[in-house]
Formats: sequence, structure tokens, C-alpha cells
Amino acid sequence: MTNYRGFVIGYAAIPVSSVNATITRNAIVESTMGSVGAPAIYGGVYSASGTLEAPYRTDVEPLIISLFGGPIADGVIDTSASSILTNVTLADQYGVGVTFASATVTSMDLTMQVKDYCKTSFNYIGVKGVAGAVTAQPSYTNPVAIFYNALLTVASTTVSAMGVTIHVERPIDTDYFVLGTEFLQGFNQSGPAVISGSLTLAPPEATLITTAINLASTDTITPSNSNANPIALGSLVLVLRNPAGTTDIRTITINSIVLSDLNISGTGMEKFGKTINYQGIINESNNIKFT
Repeated sequence: MTNYRGFVIGYAAIPVSSVNATITRNAIVESTMGSVGAPAIYGGVYSASGTLEAPYRTDVEPLIISLFGGPIADGVIDTSASSILTNVTLADQYGVGVTFASATVTSMDLTMQVKDYCKTSFNYIGVKGVAGAVTAQPSYTNPVAIFYNALLTVASTTVSAMGVTIHVERPIDTDYFVLGTEFLQGFNQSGPAVISGSLTLAPPEATLITTAINLASTDTITPSNSNANPIALGSLVLVLRNPAGTTDIRTITINSIVLSDLNISGTGMEKFGKTINYQGIINESNNIKFT
């Protein structure tokens, strides 16, 4: 049987740029007054985690489903058994690798920059690994999204941006162990899910900068009961298209983003850097959705 380098989910190979897995045995070291060193070392809890990087193709969407807890069009919801990844394998061409029968994605970063294609990276954790091999080659039929056909709007206004990042994270309790076994007992959320990111703006871009600085607001330094929410920016929509510009790959919508911070900087005659960092709201009517 032929072995391939790469990464598969449920025996379907995914085109990736890089991938890794780390298995930590968390040794328990005995400490005693009667020995100059450790007289005994025992195995501790079994921890497995990893990362992968890949161009944004629809092939990576099983990873997003795992992170979101369900269909990517529904946004981040409560996790379910159907969102747990099974038979996740990474290995080299010699068939040396690891397979996790149960794993889940804990975070995703999506990056769209000029001069490049859309990139993604994921962090995941697994329960128990066994020796595994990749026996399927990935297909490159599905297109990647290219910067010159990507369009960004904020509050329904087109933004001249040089880059945009989107970070989604669901904290998972990595200390859910019980007596009698060294393996993690499940994937329980341990904190609120987070949506955040950054917008790198083109030099002439003014609308968002003005909003962030608050110059266009009637808010006053003098205490008042009529000041508006000073960090509300509106919705963020990023349209990803194929290189030919003929087909939408995905439209990513964050219903409501707010300003986290603004940075403006300049050096010599280089263009001024203008970056807005934002956070996304997650509630009954606001989320992040891929459609």
C-alpha cells in the first residue's frame, strides 16, 4: 500500500501546507529525601495537541465544523457529538504517523493579505493516538481564494484594506481527567467563545479611521446621557472568490464587530500603517457565518 505525506480526516485527504502533533506524557517524578536524584518516574496524564496550516479551500471546512459545533452557516453553537473529528491522521511517506480516533478543533485563524492567497491555521486536541499512515492523496480541484478577487465591507461600506484577519477560538477544558485512566474524558467548553481580528487599511482609507477616532461622533467630554456606543463598527463581510473571479467560494459574515484598538504609525517616507483590531459579538442574533 502506498503511503503519502499529509493529513486526512475520516480517510479524506486535505491539502495542507504544514501539520504537526505533540503527545506529552506528563511524567510524574518521585521526590524523596533518601536519593540524590529521582528514584522513580511514572507516566502521568496523556495530552495530545497539534496545528495545521492550509490554503482556504472548502476541503478544510470539516475543521471549521468541529470548531463551530455544527454547520458553518450556523456560526459558533454548542458543541455536539457530530462535530468531533474522527480518524484524524498525519504521517510521512514512510507510513510513520499518528491517528486520533477522537479530536476537536479549538481555534482557527484566517488571513487574507494582498499578494497572496487566503490562508488558514487551526489548533486541535486529541484524546488517544495510535500509529497511523496516510494512504490517500489530496485533490487540488477546489480553488483557493486570491487577494485580488476578495472584497471587504464594514457596515455595508466597501473598505480599502491591505489585509484582514479573523480569529475564532473555543476554549476547551484540557484538565478533564478522572481516577482510573490517563486519558482526557471529553471536550467540554471552559470559557466563552471568542471572535477577534484585525484590519490593515490602505493609506487613503478614512471612514473607519474617523469612526475609530470618534471625530464624527457627537459624544462629549462633558458627562452626558446621550453618548452613543463609542466602539460600535457594524457588520463585517468578507467575500472570497476563485482566481477567475467567476465564483464565490465563501462569504464570511460577522454580524456585529466592535473596536478593540486603533494603531497609526509612520516611519520616514514609508506609507503610514493603519490597523484596527476588533472583536465580534456572539449572542442569539449575532455570530460568524460562512455561506
